[in-house]
Amino acid sequence: MVGSKRLEVAIPTYNRATFLDRNLSRLRSDIAAYCLSPRVPILVSDNGSDDETGAVLERHSAGIRALRQPKNVGLEANVLAALGEAREEYVLFLGDDDFLPPGYLARVVRLIDAEPNLACVVPGIKIRYPDGRLRVARPFVFPERRFAPGYWTVLRLAHLGHQLSGLVVRREGLIEAYAAYPSLHNLYLFIFLVGHSMLRGVTWYFSQWGVEVTEGNPRHWSYDGTYLVSEASKNYRLMFPHHRTKELAASGMFIAQQAWRLGVGSGLRSAIVGCARFLKTQDVDWRLRAALPLLVPIAYGFRLNNAIARLVMRTRRIDLDSL
Repeated sequence: MVGSKRLEVAIPTYNRATFLDRNLSRLRSDIAAYCLSPRVPILVSDNGSDDETGAVLERHSAGIRALRQPKNVGLEANVLAALGEAREEYVLFLGDDDFLPPGYLARVVRLIDAEPNLACVVPGIKIRYPDGRLRVARPFVFPERRFAPGYWTVLRLAHLGHQLSGLVVRREGLIEAYAAYPSLHNLYLFIFLVGHSMLRGVTWYFSQWGVEVTEGNPRHWSYDGTYLVSEASKNYRLMFPHHRTKELAASGMFIAQQAWRLGVGSGLRSAIVGCARFLKTQDVDWRLRAALPLLVPIAYGFRLNNAIARLVMRTRRIDLDSL
């Protein structure tokens, strides 16, 4: 493909050698099929794996660069290490057990060539369950959409950064911005990485490009009673350290958009238990807890919006399983 800007695929990994092997094979096949090899290098940051990951990296050594941590330094530190090691202007993050749809890399590269102020790309997501079922997790009524830089885009889309795979960011200045407030560092740093990018430049939402996210593999961290709402909220404090109103509004929008963390949508009892836990969470600003009676109806509004989007997809005869 004609163009000068390059897109680096960064894969943080830990003890998932089988998935990593399959992922690297698929990536290299897709890169070859679309003649992207000069423009899409691959970087793997191994977080001190003690399985067969080393052998997998050796087997693919001709097509990738590998960063090896001497021990498991945690997800956040491994991601930052990968971002720091990356050499290209744009970085695409990919989980070791998640898979890009064919052609997604080529579409992003074309966009990089065409959009001079591109700062962020957010993909669609589909979930692959252990029993083989596939579900579109981000239903859509538009295939692709461009968003201007600014606060409104953060409100609309930054919460989608909770899932790392397929996210594209412009690398310059990100580590420095994140490092400015060490007390706010957290497991969900991708929310900050995309949110900060959305404030700086143009964002594209590629909703029809469904990155396949594998469900059911063991995580190397644990959820609390509100599925780490307090951790995720730190990212908005990082984005708006001197604008408390903007930070609180964005955090509230995140809670409403991801109210499944509070049990909303899983039955009345789950919602009551989740909301009660949220009200007791001291790490969340008291004003957000006080706003819960407002946030819950908004959350159900978002759920209704998703239901309508699914209906539109079916009306247009979009095959959800083929995305």
